[in-house]
Amino acid sequence: MDSDDISVSKKYRPNDFSNLISGLCNGINFKMAIFLFIIYILIHNDIFITRVLSQIDGTVGETGQCPTTKGTIILGTILIIIYIIMDELMRHKLL
Repeated sequence: MDSDDISVSKKYRPNDFSNLISGLCNGINFKMAIFLFIIYILIHNDIFITRVLSQIDGTVGETGQCPTTKGTIILGTILIIIYIIMDELMRHKLL
């Protein structure tokens, strides 16, 4: 068994909590996060559920406002598809 010490470079070792948090925040794509939040609000509002989602059988409950499990899966799929499209647009610097 090898008993050599493993040293961590000081460059990659945060020395306090604020450096750790700032390092995490630097890797976040805030533009994508804001777009995803806006898309989430748009596809989970009553108008979208009533006018679009209710057109598919079994996606909205009896009250006509709450999505069923099938409706939730469809809403999640729509959100993922929009994320993939937006990610590709951002990678090619079109958005």
